[in-house]
Amino acid sequence: MQINKTALLVEEEFLIAMDLERVLENFAITETVVMRTAQDALALDIGRDAFAIAIVDVGHATRAGLDLARHLVSVGVPLVLTTTDLSLSGGAPDLPNVPVVTKPVPETELVNALNRALTLLSE
Repeated sequence: MQINKTALLVEEEFLIAMDLERVLENFAITETVVMRTAQDALALDIGRDAFAIAIVDVGHATRAGLDLARHLVSVGVPLVLTTTDLSLSGGAPDLPNVPVVTKPVPETELVNALNRALTLLSE
């Protein structure tokens, strides 16, 4: 059985995406699919086992970002949300088990959130 080493990263800011991609490499991710918007990512045919993990920027709780997050959870993709919306710092209301990291994203917080997302999926 081949282990999926591909991550989905949804981030519109190029420099932030590069930094997040570097952190993903520490999780043995060998390929990262970077999408600038949640709408672009929703256009992908994302099914079970499509990605080893995903990081999705939900901005100010945009509908498309949260729709993408719900879809990823429904197909079993471990997920971390990033946002500048401080009202989501405690988590997204209908995604209680999805870790949320507020921007700017400290690397240690992102690593902890990624570990939590991976652990939650295996429970």
